[in-house]
Amino acid sequence: MTRDVHLLRAILFRAETTDVVVPWPDHDSELVAGHLQLMKQAGYVEVVDSSTMRERRYQAWLTWSGHDLLDAIRSDDVWREIIEQCGEHLPFTLIERLAFAKAAAKVTREELAMK
Repeated sequence: MTRDVHLLRAILFRAETTDVVVPWPDHDSELVAGHLQLMKQAGYVEVVDSSTMRERRYQAWLTWSGHDLLDAIRSDDVWREIIEQCGEHLPFTLIERLAFAKAAAKVTREELAMK
């Protein structure tokens, strides 16, 4: 399986709004499940496999780190800027660091503007 950073971001959004991530209409369940496992290993989500004999089903909840990451990449402009600058095959931990750096820079600019 090849990691898809856009799918990883979409899963973060989905896990924020619903606890059932798989099944997900119009998405390959195996691919989403594989990405969920990667995200669990990275500490972004907690995952429970509640599959039955008839249906593949995964529930996921964002961890504190997952919420922080989603907040850092929530803006489409920030996301697009990171992907355009660095490409889609950048390690996700580096995407995370770049997003946090951009968020920190924005906070610093806003604080300076207030003074």
